[in-house]
Amino acid sequence: GWILALSLSLYAFLLVSQKIVLVTADLGRHLKNGEIFLTTLTIPRRNFYSYTHPNFPVINHHWGSGVIFYLLYRLGSFSLLSIIYGFLVSLTVFLVFRAALIVGSTWESFLSLLLALPLIGYRTEVRPEGFSFLFFSLDFYLLLKFLKSQISFKKLALFYLLIQLVWANLHLFFVFGPFLVAIAIVEAISSNRDKLRQLFFLALASFLINLINPSFLSGLLEPLLIFKNYGYMLIENQSIFFAQRRLGGYVFFQVELLAVIAAAALAFLIFRFRKKTNWFLILILIFSMILAFRFIRAIPLFGLSLVPFLSHFL
Repeated sequence: GWILALSLSLYAFLLVSQKIVLVTADLGRHLKNGEIFLTTLTIPRRNFYSYTHPNFPVINHHWGSGVIFYLLYRLGSFSLLSIIYGFLVSLTVFLVFRAALIVGSTWESFLSLLLALPLIGYRTEVRPEGFSFLFFSLDFYLLLKFLKSQISFKKLALFYLLIQLVWANLHLFFVFGPFLVAIAIVEAISSNRDKLRQLFFLALASFLINLINPSFLSGLLEPLLIFKNYGYMLIENQSIFFAQRRLGGYVFFQVELLAVIAAAALAFLIFRFRKKTNWFLILILIFSMILAFRFIRAIPLFGLSLVPFLSHFL
């Protein structure tokens, strides 16, 4: 199992080891944000990079990622930054493989991960969302172990709250941390009500700890409000079908094909094995699949959610 996990983690490293087009990437902005913070100990709160609206107020929800990227860049230029990011993706793959092993065998987990790897490695540029994919996989793994009574609540709460504290200052997707807890509550209602009180406490604690960010309540609510006045049509925020028409590429066909397979597996599990249905895996898969079709930037989330689900199904 360890050899297979490390082999696929290395393969994921190779998937994201591609040339970055700095003209269209956001990396320069993140590096500059990090430089500004480390030299002035301030976080830009205005539309710093705009020529036409420089005084427009913004919430810099990924300021911490910029600091990490800039430090790595100063230590070893773009090469070190790319290598560390590759290891970040590799660790994400390793964790999701370990999560799959909780609900399936080694070979079932290996096959599931092999199918989902192109989706997980779709976003090859160095971006703050890489931290989100890592923490999503780690939370997924820890909550699944807790639901299966393989770790204590104290360990879960300690790791989970530390993750949320860091995540809330690295990327907007920190909102998926409390979401995973909410799905775990649904699973506990259907299978193990003894864990409900602990999970409700964890949900409340995650809400409070997410307030520890430079923008406080505004930073907490930013994931719900960011599209309210976006003002620009980013391709990464468009749907699968829109991107397929404009960009082409095999990955969108893979998403559609795996979505069909996942839907068939979902129907089979729910109608054939209703009493053994794992709602934690199923609801996360449904949510991530819908999100991936709506925003192509969420394709890796669909891939990550798919691995434990397919392993469980097989």
